[in-house]
Amino acid sequence: MRGEVYEKCQDKDGYYICAQTGYKSKSTLRFDVDHIIPMSKGGKSRIDNLQLLRRDVNRKLGDKS
Repeated sequence: MRGEVYEKCQDKDGYYICAQTGYKSKSTLRFDVDHIIPMSKGGKSRIDNLQLLRRDVNRKLGDKS
């Protein structure tokens, strides 16, 4: 499913895009797959509840929805 999230969050030029900041990169190294609604709050691991975030942004958000 991880690959599907990266594919979903890639533009036509091959850049991966952070859902929060709009940051773009052709490398996946700076991104985490994140639950939009956290699992602790009932979120599921489904493609429509997953997004790409820059790692630093994901760490700041923690368990917030």
